[in-house]
Order: sequence, then structure tokens, then C-alpha cells
Amino acid sequence: MPRLRLIQRLLPLLLLLVFIAGLLAPAAGAASAQGAPSSATIKQALDLLLDHFVHPPPSSALLGAAWNGARAAAGADTPAPPLTGDRDADWQAFSAALAGLLQRPGVDSGAVTGAAIRAMAESVNESHTYYLSPDRYQEYQSWLRGDVRYSGIGARLDGSSLTVVEVFDESPAARAGLKPGDTVIAVDGQSVVGMPQERAVSLVRGPSGTPVTLTVTRDGVPRPLVLTMTRATVQIAFVHDELLPGGVGYLRLRGFPDMHVADTFEAALDDLQRQGATSLVLDLRGNSGGRLDVGTRLLSLFIQSGPLYHQVPRDGTPRTVLADGHYRTPALPLAVLVDSGTASMGEIFAAAIQDDHRGTLVGTTTAGSVAGAQVFGLQDGSGLQVTVMDITSAGGRVLNGVGVVPDQMVPRDPASLRSGHDPQLDAAVAALPQPALPTPTPSSAWLERLAA
Repeated sequence: MPRLRLIQRLLPLLLLLVFIAGLLAPAAGAASAQGAPSSATIKQALDLLLDHFVHPPPSSALLGAAWNGARAAAGADTPAPPLTGDRDADWQAFSAALAGLLQRPGVDSGAVTGAAIRAMAESVNESHTYYLSPDRYQEYQSWLRGDVRYSGIGARLDGSSLTVVEVFDESPAARAGLKPGDTVIAVDGQSVVGMPQERAVSLVRGPSGTPVTLTVTRDGVPRPLVLTMTRATVQIAFVHDELLPGGVGYLRLRGFPDMHVADTFEAALDDLQRQGATSLVLDLRGNSGGRLDVGTRLLSLFIQSGPLYHQVPRDGTPRTVLADGHYRTPALPLAVLVDSGTASMGEIFAAAIQDDHRGTLVGTTTAGSVAGAQVFGLQDGSGLQVTVMDITSAGGRVLNGVGVVPDQMVPRDPASLRSGHDPQLDAAVAALPQPALPTPTPSSAWLERLAA
């Protein structure tokens, strides 16, 4: 098949992290100026977690984690302040201890602030709740506009093993000789074996024009390879379409960031049908989510009626989201590709197709990172994403921590990656119903003989 020229999002999409329940919603009273006092920014983040997180944590747990993060960033070994679970009292004790910590010589207040908020977010152990540095918060805002540029090497890594699953054409990674199927074991000499993917990818990323050295293993090569490349700016394309042989339409969707992407998707679907597509493969591999309303709109193109998914907010009152009536006819036979990089809205989409028996899911089990979240701007220009609701599939399945198991399990092995072969796509095409051959019409003479 023709080579697919696709640009892949690295972070935040690579990290299987982003699933936004609504548009950007700054916290009440938040100032966007850089350099806000550390204590005020940490207090703002604390209040957001206490007031919005779907399963309210105690203030003592959050501030205990914040203290551990702050003192580590300050290089101090100061004991934690007394924390009892009383919100106001805990904050008073924490802020007094923080003031003393920030007075130590050489302490970077910005680093302490970020470390404290990151530690609080990580302490709730929910993949949709996390801290965004000022740079990442700006990237997120661009992502919402469907205009994503990031500094990186132009490759996508598998979440579990840091195996390279894509190398973009004409990227720094491609020029340096990085190949699909390679496994990254070190970045700038630091081992990343067993390291969480977010941390490992953050080491790969950096400002455009700066070098990074990857140590990789490659099947058939006895020793690790050391590849040095210069980071560059990569721009994101969310939708790619192509007509494959046999009238099979191919649509790749990288995320659900905004309605502009939904418009582009629908236009691509129209174009494929004008070209004669009689069936469709929808590729959601590496799709780590986006906005609920965008996902709902696109799901409604394929599901005629009934529930798409269920939301369970903080108060525990469930809400069912229904198809919105934009069902496309004629309904093309459908196969959906998923993998460990399919997360959040991508998983909800796949589960809805599976629950409705609308198409066949092909690939590997999805990320199991499903919840509704909202991003809040913080006073120092950073951000905090907070999980505000649980989400289950249309059929009531819990997806968070579980994932969606495809109807046909087809792994993508390093050998196929190296050769450019895509057995998952082949399997998806094979799963589509074959077009019926026309039934021969007997001639009238034949019919007369039958009647005789």
C-alpha cells in the first residue's frame, strides 16, 4: 500500500494523557501573569483539587505530598508540618513551613512551586489529574485550537516498552537513523529502562536546535546504537485520509481537540465516499483523546441512536450521553484500529462502537485511561488538569484502569515495524465484509426452458 505520510503528536498526546471535559476554564480569580507568589499558586492548586476532584482527597494527604515535593526541590530534609485533615489548619501549618523553606539560600521558588503542585496531583493516582508547566500549558492551549507545534525529534514511542512505533518523514529522528522497532534504553546517557513514559519522553523533548542522544537496541544488531539528533519544531496534523485498494476508505484521527478537527474529519469522510469508498477503516492508534463534545459529534456519525457513554460526576448522579442525530447514511461497514496509545476519548469512541456492534475493533488493548477532566490556569502561568468525573461505556463497562479489548487481537511486532508492514491494518481490512458479487440474471430463454 502507499506509504502514509502522517505527522504524530509526541506530547501531550504521546503520553496517553489528555482528555478534556470542556473548554479551558481558568480558576476563579486566577491571574495569568508569570511570577505569582509560590504560596498563592500552591493554595490555588490545593483548592482546585479539594473542590473539583471527582473523589475528594483529604487536605492532609495533598499537603503532605506537596511538602515532600517542595522540600525535595529545595534540597532540604525538613520534617513535614503537622497536618490533621482540617483544611484551614493544614494550610496555615503548610504555608508557615513553606515560607521558611523558601528563605533558604539558593532556593528556586518557581521550581519549589511546580514540584509541590506536581506532587499533589500525582498523589491522587488518577492519570487525568496532572500538573502542566508554563510551557506545557501554552502547548495545551495551542492544542485546543488545533494548532500544535512542539519541539522534539518526530517519533512516537510505545507506552510500555519505549519501542519506536513511528518515525516521521524528514524529522530529526529519521535523519539520525532512528527506525520503527527500535527500543530506547537511554537518553543522554541516562537509563530510561523501567522509567515512567512521561518522564522518559520529557528527557527526549527540549528546545528546538538543541541536541539529544538516544541509545537504542535494534533486533539483529549485537550492540546498542547511539544516535544523536537535533530537536526541531514539529507541527501536528490530526486527520489523514486515503483510499485503499478495493474501495476501502482509510481515516486516521489523532485526537479530539476542537470542532475544527471534527469539521476536517467529516470533510475527509465525504471526500472518501466521493472517491468511491464502500467501507471504512478508522485508525485510532495513538489517539489519546480530547473534548467530550467533539467525540460525541463524531461518534454520532456512526451510531444512529441510544447511549454513547455515561458520566458520573462528583455528586454521584449519573448522566447518559446519547447520539445527537447526525448519523450518516449509507452506513459504511467499519473496522476500528486501536492500540496501547488509544486513550480517553479514543477509548470511549472504540467502546461505543463495540457496544453498539457497529464495527470490528482490531489491534491491542487500549490504555485504560478514561475519565472526564478540566484544565485550570494557575496564577504563575502554569496549569492543572483535574479529573472531575468518572466515565463508563454505553454498556456500563468500567474502562479506566482496564481498557478496551479489541474483537481481534493483532500485535504490531518490531519486525513488522522495521519492514514498514502493518499487520494490524491488514487485519482491519480483512475484517470488513467483502462486497457481494452481482447475482447473474438468467436469460428469458433459460427461464422458458425451466418453465417447460
